[in-house]
Amino acid sequence: MRTIQFFGMDIPVPTLDVQLELPADYTGCQLVYFKDGEVTSHTPLRKGEFITTFDGFIQLAHRSGWVVTPPSQKERYSGEIKR
Repeated sequence: MRTIQFFGMDIPVPTLDVQLELPADYTGCQLVYFKDGEVTSHTPLRKGEFITTFDGFIQLAHRSGWVVTPPSQKERYSGEIKR
């Protein structure tokens, strides 16, 4: 069984048998949606796009030199638009 390093641990290489309708000369990344183990849809990611979690985005901002400060309780968004 082949393994890969993931957060310092050896894990089995994930495998997935999926058929996507793409041109034979396609090169790029696809975001694939599944329901009950079946592909329901897929969409290409444009050059420079990537997927991350909110925590991953904050970490990326920190590494890029941004200072990210959570709002105080009073400043939190209430759903109301102030004019």
